[in-house]
Amino acid sequence: MSYDNDLMAGAAQLLADAGVARWIPTGVYPSSGLPAVFIRAMPDSPDDAISLATYPVQPAIAPDDEVIGLQVRIRADGSCPAATDEFVEQVRQVLHNLRGHLGTVPITLCAHQSGASLGQDDRDRWGWSSNFYITAPRPTPHFH
Repeated sequence: MSYDNDLMAGAAQLLADAGVARWIPTGVYPSSGLPAVFIRAMPDSPDDAISLATYPVQPAIAPDDEVIGLQVRIRADGSCPAATDEFVEQVRQVLHNLRGHLGTVPITLCAHQSGASLGQDDRDRWGWSSNFYITAPRPTPHFH
């Protein structure tokens, strides 16, 4: 996998290990249970879902760490935003102030930076977007 995919898969596995979400890298999620985690996608089903996507924030100036954004989109079933708020807090507790590794990727720090409500979709499900900044050394690519 690529560096960014490894980061996202590491975050997904961490959320699953903490009992916050389900992470099935291949296959189909059942329609019920903990929120399903997806990489860069937010399918229409299941209703309770988390989508992870990375984005560049600040490139490294060798040999210093770079900053990579991790957007965590959360969606919950129901017309009350309280369920989404609960998922947001659980995700924040797992990822904020994390040090060491995200999966196989060594990181210096993962810290919550911002978040905002996405409102309701056409099926009355509430959404939220949280942004985490991951400070980490990016491996130097080797070109042949």
